[in-house]
Amino acid sequence: MNAAQARAIARAFLPERRLGNRYDYYYARSKLRTDPLYPGALAALRGTGAPVLDLGCGLGLL
Repeated sequence: MNAAQARAIARAFLPERRLGNRYDYYYARSKLRTDPLYPGALAALRGTGAPVLDLGCGLGLL
């Protein structure tokens, strides 16, 4: 996943209001760019329409 793709996904976590908390946006952006799980999961899920159940304890980025 390149930086532009990570930013596009992270934009979903931007607050609706201008002065809202942007923590989730920056967390998602950083996590997608640095965690080695995401490129592997992306490759494994590419081309499938199967649902994904994310059982993690974070924001649910998958």
